[in-house]
Amino acid sequence: MIFVGPHVFETFETPQKIIKLRCIHDGEMGPYHSVPRLKKIVLSPAIFAAYRDTVQETLQYITKRIFNDRYYMEPKILEALESLAKQYEFKDLTGWFERYWQNMKDISYTNNLPLEVKNRPNTVHENDRLIRQFKDEMKDEDIYPELKQANIRYLEEKKANLGSYLSQLNNTLQGMKDRDYEEWIIDIWKELSKYSFYEGKVKSIGITIAHLLGKYDSKKTVVTDDMIMMAKKVPFNKLLKLDSFGRMERCKCPFHNEKTASFYVYPDTNRGHCHGCGKNVDTIQYMIEIKKLSFNQAVLCLLDY
Repeated sequence: MIFVGPHVFETFETPQKIIKLRCIHDGEMGPYHSVPRLKKIVLSPAIFAAYRDTVQETLQYITKRIFNDRYYMEPKILEALESLAKQYEFKDLTGWFERYWQNMKDISYTNNLPLEVKNRPNTVHENDRLIRQFKDEMKDEDIYPELKQANIRYLEEKKANLGSYLSQLNNTLQGMKDRDYEEWIIDIWKELSKYSFYEGKVKSIGITIAHLLGKYDSKKTVVTDDMIMMAKKVPFNKLLKLDSFGRMERCKCPFHNEKTASFYVYPDTNRGHCHGCGKNVDTIQYMIEIKKLSFNQAVLCLLDY
């Protein structure tokens, strides 16, 4: 178990060999506690020290899983855990993180991954292709208007539910700011709670509803920093047919003709780089150049994926 502010998290593994964190207590169990008279959150050194062994044990478990068994964890979560290791001054673990980031910069590192991981089928891309094909076929059917209205009702309900949950997150976030949480704690909380994801999702659904209702105007729609961030996170496998290659994916470069696939997608940055022509793009730049869209159009188009 580890803590973030007053919250406590535990690790769990998925069948795809991914390590994740889930909150097991959202009350004040961590070393940071409210002090009403000061109206802020303060650190209790005694409780901070009491968590030391548990935090160290959890971080050692995670790093060993990643190093020995080739498990995967989202880079931003790892960065948060690295901050925690630095807070506790775990020199061995801090050194491991430094070596890990250095290894991730080396493309040849992927050659050490298990063969079954390299050959894992790209089922996500295939499912997306089938869904798009189904939607295109439905547009030619008489039943499509009814499906369209049903889709609008579904999206409106989904937006309302997500909006309610986002309001709860906003209340928590404002409470953390009012009580003077340290900035790094707020950043970790936002990452673990997927705050930016839900914020972008609500905006994306709103745009989709407007599009279905015929009220969508890309020229008048304001593109915010959060929307740009979410657009850059849209996986490239929703835009291109990619083949797995270790932790990365690749295909023939869409920017020049070639016989051998040299366009690689790096999961940590979600950028595509061609080792043949040198082209380096994120998803927005890709849409601008390949689809011939304006910046705003590219962002709004990506939010529909």
